[in-house]
Amino acid sequence: MNNKLSYCFWFLPIVAVSSLGLDVFIPGLPQISDTFGTSPDSTQLLISIYVFALSIGQLIFGLLIDKYGCQKAFILGVVLFTAANVAIVYSDSYTTLLASRFIQGLGGGAIAVSIFSSVPKNFSKDLIGKVFSIFSSVLSIVPVLAPILGGFLTATYSWTACFTFLTAYMIFCMILNCFKPLPSRDSVSSETTNIGFQFYLTLLRTKSFVVGCTACSLGFSTQLVFFSSSPIVIIKQFQIDTEYFGFLFAVNAFSITLGSLLVVKLIGKYSEEIIIKAGAILLIVAGVSFYLNYFTADTNVWYFIIPSCFGSFGFALLMSAGTTLALSEFAHQSGRASSINGALPLIMASIFSWLVMSLWDERWMTIATFYCLCGFAIYLTATFLKPTDRIVTANTVQSSAS
Repeated sequence: MNNKLSYCFWFLPIVAVSSLGLDVFIPGLPQISDTFGTSPDSTQLLISIYVFALSIGQLIFGLLIDKYGCQKAFILGVVLFTAANVAIVYSDSYTTLLASRFIQGLGGGAIAVSIFSSVPKNFSKDLIGKVFSIFSSVLSIVPVLAPILGGFLTATYSWTACFTFLTAYMIFCMILNCFKPLPSRDSVSSETTNIGFQFYLTLLRTKSFVVGCTACSLGFSTQLVFFSSSPIVIIKQFQIDTEYFGFLFAVNAFSITLGSLLVVKLIGKYSEEIIIKAGAILLIVAGVSFYLNYFTADTNVWYFIIPSCFGSFGFALLMSAGTTLALSEFAHQSGRASSINGALPLIMASIFSWLVMSLWDERWMTIATFYCLCGFAIYLTATFLKPTDRIVTANTVQSSAS
């Protein structure tokens, strides 16, 4: 157990991996569509299938982490992620590209659940919330920088350069891991390996986990809808050049960074429930702002970016506070708790993103309605499911499973 917050900075580049796999190639989506002769709607599957595989990977490897430790799951994730990057670069068909993205998502899921489940094992309880907030800050910076880098690589070379970069990045992460490995099997409590699937029922009966996971799930769903729609709106609808797409995308992502940094200050001063409600209100504000496009004859790209910034700021509050609320009491079962809290948002986001993009209209009524509905659902959940049962120990879970 580590009592120094600075220790978490060793893990920050690894935290960024799964998000890099999602964000860095987004400016190349139109070029991928031209390369393989697919429609823009079909190309969006490259986002959805990656996110879906991330969720599956977290569920699979979350089961293994509590038994075998985080380090082995991390290594397997690196192998899958790196092999998929190479396969993507040399893909000669869209089917191969989709299959490789699925494998890449599995590897990204293993890496993500390994690093997040290591937090309750590595840090004292009073630091867990701050570490999660710092991790969320990193995940918010990635959408700022990755599209800029992806836009440069795509414009200068081609879309495959994005995945060549990811391969090199994984080598860098492995070098870091050699110096600071994640918890191994030797540091895993034996009591956690004897808890069966009853543990998942215990999670779903815990109000703090339900509220936190709902905030994460619906909050991330709004962001995936934005990720999926931004190339259509910014590049296609408003005819913005690919190399400038990343900068506009970064304006939105910068609000995630500000929100995540703010949460680091807020956690400990205010309850996670209050922070979650604030994030929900910002989603509603974003949705109402999107509606303005319907009533405005002459619009520009900022009518899309500014509401997205409100939503992204709210998303940062929801993810940091939601993750802390959902996981901080499950130190001994963090692998499975992290896998559920990680997988459910990804599964729900994949479904909702596909649904919203299937119903997409150029006046943005679908995204406006979706943001408002998510905001109201999160606020009502935090209001009516007051997480009073927040102390869940390994002994409680063990007794529930027996």
